[in-house]
Amino acid sequence: MDATNSLEASALTKVQAACSFVNAEVVRLRHQTIAIWAVGAAVALLLWIFTRLGASVLLVSASGVFILAFVRARKELTSSYTDIAVKRIVGGLGRGLAYNPTSSLTRQQFVTMDLFTDRCVRWKSRDEIAGKTRGVKYSLHNVHAAGSGHKAVIFDGVIIKIDFAEGFPGHTVILPDRDGKLLGASNGATARRKKDLVMLKNPAFEQSFDVYSTDYYEARQLVTPKFMEIVLEAQARLGTELRLCFVQKSLFIAVAGHAHRFETQLFAPPLTPQAAVGKLVQLVSLAERLGDLRS
Repeated sequence: MDATNSLEASALTKVQAACSFVNAEVVRLRHQTIAIWAVGAAVALLLWIFTRLGASVLLVSASGVFILAFVRARKELTSSYTDIAVKRIVGGLGRGLAYNPTSSLTRQQFVTMDLFTDRCVRWKSRDEIAGKTRGVKYSLHNVHAAGSGHKAVIFDGVIIKIDFAEGFPGHTVILPDRDGKLLGASNGATARRKKDLVMLKNPAFEQSFDVYSTDYYEARQLVTPKFMEIVLEAQARLGTELRLCFVQKSLFIAVAGHAHRFETQLFAPPLTPQAAVGKLVQLVSLAERLGDLRS
């Protein structure tokens, strides 16, 4: 589904304008880089003809110029994209959304969620998008969490954080069904979580998710039929795995995959509104629908 179909004409115009700005910057920097490469190659050729310097020396020197020009252009493009274009794209979507390249989500909050069994050693969170619905604040964060091994990725995707006025007495986690079964088979993991399996009498939801909580009856009140409907629909639309938890005063939703990542390349195809928006509209809609349930 094209995410831009749900945008109003004025919002789509603003997103298109931001894309045009990025594409103009890409063309400018690309031509600048190619021109530097051409001059560097010509100078290297002339030096070889008139000075008879070794081919290896000239090759290394020319390669250094090429790499330096490319890195400098890519850095300038990234700065223009994040500092100017992304703010225009997010602001153009309306709903009072605001973008910040840094993120307020902490590693400790990620650990407190208790949605993953592996220990988080390496942590990076960026690209925060904040909004509000009926007085309830929410934010989206690009997160990469990994263990101690080089390829030990724990989570790579978006975490949605919805903040409520009142806290939750218990700690409720909603995990993919396969993870729940693994927890049930692992005494160590179950002991660490100290949470009971919650029965919801919803076969469709329980085929996809298992719910564990330190407060069984509170979990039954939180994971309502409407809540389950929204989560199942969102997982189907996003086409990726969801994990959720209620803890302290927040609801966290971990959405696996690059649902919103603001990046562009020097030699990439032109940026379109569809690519710029990605699944951001769906993620914001999910945050607002779940936030509205308790507003």
